[in-house]
Amino acid sequence: MAKTTPRLAMTCSRPLWGIALAGWTAAVPIPTHAAACCVGATSALPTRVGECERGVAALGVRAEATRGWWDTEGRPVAASGYGERATLGSVGLGLRLSRAWEVQARLPVEHHVLTTDTTQHTGGGLGDARALVLWDPLEERPPGVAGAGPTPVGILGVRAPTGRDWAASTDPMNADVTGQEHPALVVGGQLERTLGRWPWSLGALGERDVAPAAGRSTIGQSTATFGRYLGAGWTVLGALSHTRARADPAPTTLPTTSTTAGARVVHGRPIRWRAWLGVDHAVGLPGFGRAAPRLAAASLGYAAVW
Repeated sequence: MAKTTPRLAMTCSRPLWGIALAGWTAAVPIPTHAAACCVGATSALPTRVGECERGVAALGVRAEATRGWWDTEGRPVAASGYGERATLGSVGLGLRLSRAWEVQARLPVEHHVLTTDTTQHTGGGLGDARALVLWDPLEERPPGVAGAGPTPVGILGVRAPTGRDWAASTDPMNADVTGQEHPALVVGGQLERTLGRWPWSLGALGERDVAPAAGRSTIGQSTATFGRYLGAGWTVLGALSHTRARADPAPTTLPTTSTTAGARVVHGRPIRWRAWLGVDHAVGLPGFGRAAPRLAAASLGYAAVW
């Protein structure tokens, strides 16, 4: 890393939040038997494609603001004399290749505003693109049927350094940083249950720089989502996410951690369209983060489904 600023923790942890955000592009079926067609409703993955869908194309936007910080001991502190705001847009595409396989891609665009008592810095541009392959080996069965239960999903992909990294930044506050320095391998998996009126998913996703050990970063996120199908095309969802980022594998390097809770309302028509509106806020309690900003965010988006 060429520079160190308070934005280190945010930039290291944001990429997986972008993945989680895109995952709310969820269709909301009413009949229980149709839920598997809209598995993305409880997924923490981008543009998840249901088994009866052929593809999903989504646009999303997220607005973030710093509400404070966790210090290096994990204690929450108020933001004073310094603030950050960001607008994060994303374009995502998911295509189903077969019943068990699908591919996904996402390209973000970011705009940052950093302020102190005396100055303001702005910057942005393209973020880091990601491409994923998902393997869903088992077909989910309805409640009451033999073998019914959650199904596993395997995830493998890459992150491309299409954004501006710290070394290329020309802003003294690094307001123009939108990505990481190196490409990365993305590996993860989750368990999901979509059939029935109480869908849920539990998952983990990690990114590891494909570069020499010096300066390599590792980012990991675990996410839990729980929902309720309400009828007439509506679903409400809650989520809890924990992110950990380390910019260097040396034992003395301080990792950053953050924990965020959120809620979403999703509305749509199966195999036609889906739209969502949500809010997220960092859990501002001791021990739920370290050396990271406490963010509040609102998001919305729309997806075409076919």
